[in-house]
Amino acid sequence: MLDLDIGRIIIITINIIALFLILRWLLFKPVTEVLDKRTEKIRSDLDMAKNNREEADKLKEELNNRLENAKGEAKTIIDSAVAKGLEERAEIVREAKIEADKIIQRAKNEIELERNKAITYLKEEVAVLASMIASKAVEDSISPKKSAELINGVIEGMGESYEKYHR
Repeated sequence: MLDLDIGRIIIITINIIALFLILRWLLFKPVTEVLDKRTEKIRSDLDMAKNNREEADKLKEELNNRLENAKGEAKTIIDSAVAKGLEERAEIVREAKIEADKIIQRAKNEIELERNKAITYLKEEVAVLASMIASKAVEDSISPKKSAELINGVIEGMGESYEKYHR
């Protein structure tokens, strides 16, 4: 069966312990250090990623705020331009109405002036015509043929007077 030699067991145990200590000193410590460094690097990278994420979120929020402010300013500028355009339009319409009223008033004044001239002219012509007819009636006894000649002569005379008056 098995021969158990205590000396051998002690030597094997000492060898195993020595091997364990040597391996621990040679392998376990460096491997643990590498793993610790790796763990620390991963933690550092995660913290950096978290900080970058927070910074990106802050930057995004700031840019969104700037965009909203820019939209508000653009709306204000557009509203102001529209209001100014409407004011200018109203002013142009008002000035055009004033100018049109002036033109209409001038036209009315000219029409009234021409009307008064025509009335004055007609009054003068009627007076001349009446005096001509009265003087002819007194001079001659008027026959129908003579009456037609007188009227034609007076009408021709009126045309000549009108042309003289309006030159």
